[in-house]
Amino acid sequence: MRYTIPSYKRKQILNKIEGLNKRIVGMDGQRIEYTASIDYEKTININDTDMLVKVFDIDVTNPMVSLNGWSFLAITEHSKKGNIILKKLYDVEIPEQYQNSDTYCEHCNTNRYRKYTYLVYNNDTKEIHQVGSTCLTAYLGFDASLLMAHAELFTHLKTIMDDDRERGRMNKRGVETQTIENFLKLAIVTIEKYGYVSAKKAREYYANGNELHEDSIYHNATGYTVWGINYNKKYWKHELEEAKTDRINEIYTKIIEWVKGLETKSDYIRNIQILVDRGFVTYKTATTAASIIGVYNMNLQKNKVEDRKISNWFGTIKERIDVDLTLKRKTPFEGKFGVSNCYVLETQEGNVAILFTAAVNLEEGKRYVGKATVVKHTEYKGLKQTVINRVKLNEVE
Repeated sequence: MRYTIPSYKRKQILNKIEGLNKRIVGMDGQRIEYTASIDYEKTININDTDMLVKVFDIDVTNPMVSLNGWSFLAITEHSKKGNIILKKLYDVEIPEQYQNSDTYCEHCNTNRYRKYTYLVYNNDTKEIHQVGSTCLTAYLGFDASLLMAHAELFTHLKTIMDDDRERGRMNKRGVETQTIENFLKLAIVTIEKYGYVSAKKAREYYANGNELHEDSIYHNATGYTVWGINYNKKYWKHELEEAKTDRINEIYTKIIEWVKGLETKSDYIRNIQILVDRGFVTYKTATTAASIIGVYNMNLQKNKVEDRKISNWFGTIKERIDVDLTLKRKTPFEGKFGVSNCYVLETQEGNVAILFTAAVNLEEGKRYVGKATVVKHTEYKGLKQTVINRVKLNEVE
């Protein structure tokens, strides 16, 4: 039988077991044979909050210890509406007759008022007998307090993780956690809406003298922002609902597969694989967990660039040429003469063209043909670009 015990109870529990074993010496009884594991961390839900608590396991090979052939089975609390069987131990079925029995003692053969009687079990004959408290020691032939102490100990071991007082102590000693699944799904939604902010970037922002203000979400580390969502569910209602959608679940599944498939080449990869494997996030690991989404998105963008057709320069500088271009991106900017636009276009071969002008108004996704003058050939992050001007373009229907 295995019992899981909070680590702060280790010394107390093991001392109790050894104390009972010393009392058993010299009697016709069995020592409690057990092994105790090393401490480890276990996630326990306390008051609807997952807490990481240090625990250890006690494996008992003979939880049903007998003395002189007898084992303590249960305490029966009697009432007019039926009996309550307290501290039932072991896997011994209690006959139905004891569920509603009167307070009759099978040792002194008297039936007088008793609030409690005791059920004892003979390991050899498989008999169960109901005995009053004053007769218990005489009936067993030895000090019954030893057997009751044994019963109380194992009842305590069995119920310790559910005891309200112990759960309160575990709550104070434990570390709050959130499941990796819920955390990453909320991180996906948050980053889609506000972008990703690393812990380093957030530190640098506030180190420069910036103060917390209403748009702080754009400057706080994303991990801490996501961690705090569950503390203000009303404000984050939209994000919490979006995190439950099939779309986010599909993205989350792809991210988990990506993390597990990474080759462990660095401490960072090892750390995020451990986070995913153990299934929970703490406040201390929140920024590392959120970085999984940031790095994944960067990886997607990198793959998009690599998958794109190779861009080459085209035309001769100062040459006026025929062009067939599709507008990929339009970015307005403030120039010397007011607002202008930077147009990123692409030829049918995948070559990138850059146009700075306020003279035309092009629409993203539309295809244009016409004339343009080649200004220069440039390169940005390894991508060859041809800068053009003096365009005369017509939209292709």
